[in-house]
Amino acid sequence: MEVLKEACSEYGFFKIVNHGVPIGLIDRALEASATFFDLPDDEKWKFSALPGSYLPAGYSQHQPVYSLDKNETLSMFPPSSAFNVFPTNPPDLR
Repeated sequence: MEVLKEACSEYGFFKIVNHGVPIGLIDRALEASATFFDLPDDEKWKFSALPGSYLPAGYSQHQPVYSLDKNETLSMFPPSSAFNVFPTNPPDLR
């Protein structure tokens, strides 16, 4: 755990290897997320958290709209969760 803490503190991220997730699935997920984040902001905002939701599911920006450094997220929970806000574009981003 200390190694993860150090990686996050010093570099801001870490990479997990030998996890068993097929590389094809990873590639498809990265491609689908790139397609989503390339959409115009007004389209992405359609998939923000549901009103009154206490979980941060869906799309969000953590920087002011005028900022050039956009910190965007698309948070999803297990597929059966009632809090998910799945984008319709791309349709396979689930």
